[in-house]
Amino acid sequence: METVSKDDVRTEAIRKRLALTSQQIREASAGIAGHDWAKICGNGVVTAYVSMPGEPPTGELRRALAEQGTRVALPIMRPERQLDWGWDGAELVSNSYGILEPKPDFEIDISQVNALFIPAMQVGVDGSRLGRGAGYFDRALENIPLFRDGGPQRIVVAFDHEVVDSVPHELHDAIVDMVVTPTRIITVSY
Repeated sequence: METVSKDDVRTEAIRKRLALTSQQIREASAGIAGHDWAKICGNGVVTAYVSMPGEPPTGELRRALAEQGTRVALPIMRPERQLDWGWDGAELVSNSYGILEPKPDFEIDISQVNALFIPAMQVGVDGSRLGRGAGYFDRALENIPLFRDGGPQRIVVAFDHEVVDSVPHELHDAIVDMVVTPTRIITVSY
């Protein structure tokens, strides 16, 4: 059996994302935002992220969450690949990578939120997730209990074609509980 590297999967994922039309991206955005988010993750506090070009869009999702009364915390990239958090809706500024971030609010405890939205290049129905490779989210989640152990629900938002059986992963890679695409909601059994 041939083993595929994480880099090979990332390269292919980027190629497929670049092939999407603006119409397909708009439809994906509407499909993702159109799910019943109150039922999926309740109303309290969640973390999300500002999508980068080519990623499944999170702007409409973040608005839908805010409209239902959910507070949304966004990540802030820090040295040594660490994340801090701040509130969405405040003035967002572009960091050195061109990613929009809020001002930090050091009172946000992500272990106490309802759900954690985590980006991925590809995700497996087995809960495996392949990110961009920097490890920011893996580090942020390493001491957060899994959902089955009382922690927040870990949700990946992905394009439909990015969901596979399993992706290359290692022990330190954070697993997820749910995959949401424009057309499906997949609860992971691990």
